[in-house]
Amino acid sequence: MTNLGIIEDTPEYTIYQARYKDTIQLFRKNKQTGLIEIKFTNDFARASGYQSIGDMLRHEPEMRFQLNMYCGGIPEYIQIIDRQFCVKTNISTN
Repeated sequence: MTNLGIIEDTPEYTIYQARYKDTIQLFRKNKQTGLIEIKFTNDFARASGYQSIGDMLRHEPEMRFQLNMYCGGIPEYIQIIDRQFCVKTNISTN
């Protein structure tokens, strides 16, 4: 990743932008929790080797299923936890 820079700073988040594989990736960091998320965009899909989000979901049916089940569709941001992409859900376990 190159040219990492802050593009917006709000009371809740710091938004960063970086170039990666000829794409622009957007990240936001929660100021209270430190949680980092990446914006789920066509550039995200292209950096992962797909033509678009639609192409990614066509080739990754399990991902499509999980996004629909846990998020009700395509989320705006995906969490990054221990260098793994995760989706935020409202489901809790006992």
